[in-house]
Amino acid sequence: MGKVEIIENQNDPPTITLDANSANISAGKSGNDGNLILKSNTGHTNVRLGSWVLGKDKHIVNLSGIRIFAPNDQEIIKLLTINKIGYFAVDDGSGDPSLEFLGEQGSLSVGSHINNGKVIIKDGKLREVITLDSKGGGKVIIKDQSDPQKEVFKLAAGDLRCGGNGTNGNLWLFPKSASIKDEDEAMIRLDGRVGDIKLAKGSIRLRGAGDIRLGGKESNTNGNILLYDDQNDNMHNASARIRLDGSIGKINVDRGEIHIDKGTIRCRDSYGNDSVFIDGVEGRVHSQYMHLKDKSGNKSITMDGDKGDIFLLNADCAEEFDISTLELSNIEPGMAMVLDDEGRLLVSSKPYDRRVVGVISGGGNIRPGIVLDKKESPNLRVPLAMLGKVFCKVDANHLSISVGDILTTSSNPGHAMKAVDPIKAFGAVIGKALCSMKNGIGLIPILVTLQ
Repeated sequence: MGKVEIIENQNDPPTITLDANSANISAGKSGNDGNLILKSNTGHTNVRLGSWVLGKDKHIVNLSGIRIFAPNDQEIIKLLTINKIGYFAVDDGSGDPSLEFLGEQGSLSVGSHINNGKVIIKDGKLREVITLDSKGGGKVIIKDQSDPQKEVFKLAAGDLRCGGNGTNGNLWLFPKSASIKDEDEAMIRLDGRVGDIKLAKGSIRLRGAGDIRLGGKESNTNGNILLYDDQNDNMHNASARIRLDGSIGKINVDRGEIHIDKGTIRCRDSYGNDSVFIDGVEGRVHSQYMHLKDKSGNKSITMDGDKGDIFLLNADCAEEFDISTLELSNIEPGMAMVLDDEGRLLVSSKPYDRRVVGVISGGGNIRPGIVLDKKESPNLRVPLAMLGKVFCKVDANHLSISVGDILTTSSNPGHAMKAVDPIKAFGAVIGKALCSMKNGIGLIPILVTLQ
């Protein structure tokens, strides 16, 4: 076997050895780095393979590897070991690495101060399917394998977009104990096909149809909702101002509760006593008091459970009637009304008219307490007071009116007058005056008592 040795001086060890037996080429000796240098025909170093030492004393750095140079002697590619640590870098041409891999940290860096970092992964047909691009704040794009022109996943500028372009976007989040192959083990699932969000195996479900579903058999959990104010922490159930309890169908409100179950509604105070009980099965309402208020907060209806009373703070009992087409523009609250041949309302216009049926409600400061037969209709309808107190237009120009006087229709349209002829008044009485009027016309309260 042949061996070629090159020495610097006769007694020195060889500087370069070519050993055919071991098929090795050795370069270097003690005090000299060994390098293999490949140059161009112009004398520029293109490739350098070897080892060298930088620094001195405690700051020595041992390097070995391959360096590839540009024609301007600028290092372009480095594959090195630095103090036994693997290092690979590709220069961007300005002296900064644009691609850098450090074995000790297992890190890969792409990009430099003049170039954005970008990683492209292609399929077997050299089509881009995954792209990581630092440009514009950074983005990750995954494309449809069957059609790489369509993006099916995109994470960019704070947005996460999945699906579209013929693909449903879904997101599953699994606990560490689960297998990602089993979709049913996911604790959170976002389903782009139907717009559902399912949490904890269906214990909470927000549906695209507008439903929110909590608990249920599939999750083996009761659905509860707890609402807290800004003065209490949300770690304790008892601190919740409002709690909806799915296990027994109960609503707790600020230490009281509303219990809804099988058609019944119970409102209980902080001691657990029923303050309101509405029985939808038997149609009963049990309560010491129940109040309904108007938009100003004033009580308009009160129900007394102890006495069995209902208090209506408004006055008369009215019923709606259709208005005759002849009177569509002449109707005012307080007018005395009669019936036409079709059973519709006309303004009274003659004395002692036995067709009188009442007074239009809503005059003065009195409103109807009950309105019967209130319904949708293409015709104009008004509430007509048929019982109780109501303000009525009266005419006292011919006869003064005193409290308790019987009232009937007059020749003044829509106005009542004092009845003085008992025979004519039979069947034509509107009611009794509750206020006096010596002369003139006006609006006074009366008690409707049709006779």
